[in-house]
Amino acid sequence: MPLPTYPRVLLKLSGEALGSSAIESDNLEIFAKNLLTIQQENIELGVVIGGGNWLRGRESEFMDRVVADQLGMYATIMNGLAVSSKIRELGGKVEVMSAQLAFPTAGCSAFDYVKARELLSEGVMIIFVGGTGNPFFSTDSAAALRGVQIKADILLKATKHDGVYDKDPAKYSEAKLHHKISYPEVIAERLEVMDLTAFDLCHQHKLPIRVFNMNSQNAVINIAYGEEIGTLIN
Repeated sequence: MPLPTYPRVLLKLSGEALGSSAIESDNLEIFAKNLLTIQQENIELGVVIGGGNWLRGRESEFMDRVVADQLGMYATIMNGLAVSSKIRELGGKVEVMSAQLAFPTAGCSAFDYVKARELLSEGVMIIFVGGTGNPFFSTDSAAALRGVQIKADILLKATKHDGVYDKDPAKYSEAKLHHKISYPEVIAERLEVMDLTAFDLCHQHKLPIRVFNMNSQNAVINIAYGEEIGTLIN
């Protein structure tokens, strides 16, 4: 069997893939099975799941932003625990590591980059939750940070679009897809790939990013093995 082009992957997924609000059982099973399929393809997999199916801190208008972000970080912990439980039920090997050690007795350990690297090399999937542990930082920033810390070969960001366009494809029918673009070009064109903190961290550490449609069949596996899907930023 050929080796992956990108042996170690950090995958950023939206919490809304688990449900429009809270967690829906059918979505949870599909979500977990998809991750397990990736793990079984000789790919070392780290995952950051957002918490948007529960709460988006930056969109909250009825509470202090710091509190809202704290709740958002706890939302990612709930998602991570739910997904890891289903993966174990399906026979997969998975560990949950959190920047916010809220539930140490519920299968959730404190983030440790040395242990994370060791577990990944042993074929254990790791779900990173709790964001960065600080308010005002998105799960995009958490994904970039964890990607750098675990020495991922690529950061994969799943979105509702086919990649990065020169303008919003939801608003402009003439929008053109970039198949490959550099970090400086993204900044110069003010393209909304991820928040600037996350993007700058990837740029500094030369961590390539590939943005792709989350509904693409087997996209993560195909990308890991070198197929050019979506948009590559490097």
